[in-house]
Amino acid sequence: MRRRIGSSRPARGSRAAGPPKGWPGGEPRPRLARVVPPEWFARVHALRGNILEIEYGELLAAAHRVLVLWDAHGFEIAEVVLGRILPQLVGKAHLVLMHDISDNRYAGVSRAYDGAPLWKGQGWQARSGEARSRVNIGWMNSAVDQVIAIADFCARNRIELGSADHAYHTFFGENPERAEEMQALLGDRFFSRLAHWAYLSLNERRGPFTFPGQG
Repeated sequence: MRRRIGSSRPARGSRAAGPPKGWPGGEPRPRLARVVPPEWFARVHALRGNILEIEYGELLAAAHRVLVLWDAHGFEIAEVVLGRILPQLVGKAHLVLMHDISDNRYAGVSRAYDGAPLWKGQGWQARSGEARSRVNIGWMNSAVDQVIAIADFCARNRIELGSADHAYHTFFGENPERAEEMQALLGDRFFSRLAHWAYLSLNERRGPFTFPGQG
């Protein structure tokens, strides 16, 4: 496990106030302290705030490399990420990781409707209780609203959307000894070739880029 992270400023945004559910005591520090030395925390400046209210220009102005972990759902959040965060990352080394997007080439999910109604968004799914419906766009299989906005953004900007599932299957298929090593070290609980997340970066081509406004 690599524990040197350099100078970092992790910022966590959410829609809700207060500690995220699932963190013991409301904070991740007790869990991290089990695997990192005390001096590790001296390099971390952790912030927490509402995704819709954070001033991203100020937050990212001095950053040279940025990793965005996008796990909050909905079109409103997508508008913030694609329209407010990504413009600040032009010219900076960065990567955006997006959870809850499966690759239908590997994830064992059917492309058939199998009698399920059309997926009409997360709000509809929550109201109807219809868990079978999902949306397929290219290789993406998902049930979160932002997958529509992500596909639209990548098409407008001619950016290739990456699949972690595809990257893992390709790499470990070509290097089976690495897969065996990971399996031996991590076991079934923590190692899988299925990641269920996608990634994108503006670094792959020169602009100009087009970004959504805020509605």
